[in-house]
Amino acid sequence: MALRAGALDAHLPEIARIVNDRLAAIEAIEELIAASKLHVGDKVRLGHNLKPSYLHGRPATILEKDGDKWIVRLDEPITGKFANADLRLSARQLEPA
Repeated sequence: MALRAGALDAHLPEIARIVNDRLAAIEAIEELIAASKLHVGDKVRLGHNLKPSYLHGRPATILEKDGDKWIVRLDEPITGKFANADLRLSARQLEPA
């Protein structure tokens, strides 16, 4: 492949920009699709794509939409950092329950 062999080295900055733009577009589309499935009051589960990992799969309820983020309240608060139980997440970090 020409890219691996270095034949396109002079074009790497442009290739990187194009790849980054494409990845951003895919991410935006995935976010729109995920958001279209969510509504205030819905029961959801926290996705496996967020940190810390002990939040994965935790049940929550959507309280409101704030710009491009969703405010959710954990059904069971977690002692420590997440004691207030409210989180601000993207739609892709939530799974309909």
